[in-house]
Amino acid sequence: MNIVQKKEGMKMSTNNAVTNSSSWIMFTWICFFISIFSMAAAVLYMPMQSWLRAYLGLSALFIVQSSISLSKTLRDQAEQISVSKRGN
Repeated sequence: MNIVQKKEGMKMSTNNAVTNSSSWIMFTWICFFISIFSMAAAVLYMPMQSWLRAYLGLSALFIVQSSISLSKTLRDQAEQISVSKRGN
């Protein structure tokens, strides 16, 4: 854990930055790609009409995009709450 100190006038603030290990980052990327590959294989090889396969494929892409947007929004919201609590 890194501790960074900044001078803000006469006040000192401490920022405890949480960092992820390289193993955890690699694990999350591997899981992400395995889930994408698994969904793509299931959609491609499922015995159904092509228009249904296309619908499932687009739905899967939308779920991925929504998950990424939600995780970014939740992270930004948590950072904002942390900063506002530190400022008080």
